[in-house]
Amino acid sequence: MKEERDRLLSKEAEVRHAIARDLHDGPAQSVAAIAMNIEFIKKLFKAMPERVPGELETLAELVQKTTHDIRTLLFELRPLGLETQGLLITLQQWVERWRDPSGHGIRLRLEAPANVPRLPAEIEAAAFIIVQEAVNNARKHAKSDLITIYLYQEEDVFVASVRDRGRGFNVAAVESDYNSRGSLGLLNMKERARLIGSDLRIRSDTERGTTVELRIPLA
Repeated sequence: MKEERDRLLSKEAEVRHAIARDLHDGPAQSVAAIAMNIEFIKKLFKAMPERVPGELETLAELVQKTTHDIRTLLFELRPLGLETQGLLITLQQWVERWRDPSGHGIRLRLEAPANVPRLPAEIEAAAFIIVQEAVNNARKHAKSDLITIYLYQEEDVFVASVRDRGRGFNVAAVESDYNSRGSLGLLNMKERARLIGSDLRIRSDTERGTTVELRIPLA
């Protein structure tokens, strides 16, 4: 019980840190830029009023981008439609909103049939988080131009997988090195999968990329 408590506290601290980082790197900086632009436009009214319309257009675009980033961050934290619309619709909406924050032009794609089975709400919530984590890992480390999410049914198993065609890694080496590196990404995904009675399989090749496969029994 003590180990489980410590693990949960560690995970909570990790999530708080990630949210703080995302807010600082995204919306917080954008809001600061908006404030600077407003002050700049106020000075232009007196010095060069002819430039004001153009600067207002730039400001409007920045406000629109900041609003989109905040809504995307809120969506990623807990999509409101996940319980009512299900995993498929929620992932479709996420993929439509998704934009590579690194600016490298990485594309995210979803391939799934229209008749994907619905699962209990807590299982779909865990599956969404695992898919998110796998996509973020691929974006950060794989150096791939395309990340693809697949949803499909394989006999009595529901499968959600994330695949990239970038730079793979030695799965066994990474998993055996948790304590020294303090990296818990893969471990967290496997733990979430275990808690919903599912299996998480990770295959990676340095030349052919990585596949993270969540297998959820339908029984």
